[in-house]
Amino acid sequence: KCLFSQQFVAEHSDKLESLSQREQQFIKQQHIAELGEVTRGLAHALRNPINTIGLSLEQMALPQTTAQQRQKLAVAARTKINVIDHTIKSLLTLATNENLTSQPVNINAIILDVMLELSMTSGHNIQFTEPPALMIDGIESELRAIIHTIVVNATEANADQLPIIIAVIEQATNIVITVTDSGSGIADVIYPDLFKPHITTKPEGAGMGLYIAKRLCQLHYHGDLTLINRDDRGCVATITLSTQQETTNESN
Repeated sequence: KCLFSQQFVAEHSDKLESLSQREQQFIKQQHIAELGEVTRGLAHALRNPINTIGLSLEQMALPQTTAQQRQKLAVAARTKINVIDHTIKSLLTLATNENLTSQPVNINAIILDVMLELSMTSGHNIQFTEPPALMIDGIESELRAIIHTIVVNATEANADQLPIIIAVIEQATNIVITVTDSGSGIADVIYPDLFKPHITTKPEGAGMGLYIAKRLCQLHYHGDLTLINRDDRGCVATITLSTQQETTNESN
């Protein structure tokens, strides 16, 4: 009887292990297929900003272009280069299969760095009352990609100089980052599909920033990303990151 029980347990343990491996393989195949769709869309969506850069360079080379015009064209080209750079880096971060090692990352420092970058390319009024340092084990490039996407979205939504408010708090086992803007809010027509790839209202948008940011939150930080319209105007983006995940890249 004891031998039969041992055989029963061993057989079913093997079956459970096999099912678990098949499930992981299925999830991986879904992830690869999803990334394939995203990559195809990315190649198409980046044609516009690349074309803008080419036109800017051509105009800068014209002898009749003034120094002031060249400066404006250079800023426009640099902005498009930053868009392309951040989009590709975010996608590579999501797609990587490397076993990256988590390190303590200062969330405040990333927010301040993103604010500094945006201050050089826009005049938006971004307000952040820095709390005591909040650390999380993670990959700095991933966390920066998430925060950068949300803050840039807020600046693009704000048509005027109304403030964009960034706040960070620690709640139980989570770090919660909120970014509140005073724009026109999220259109009803795209709200249900907001976090799907290639969903955007921007003429030159790849429509992947929110998709990638949410997937990073879920896959690598056992968290989430939500955007909710405010009653008066604008919306609130909420990034939730678990401080108790075992490894940030275990899902890769």
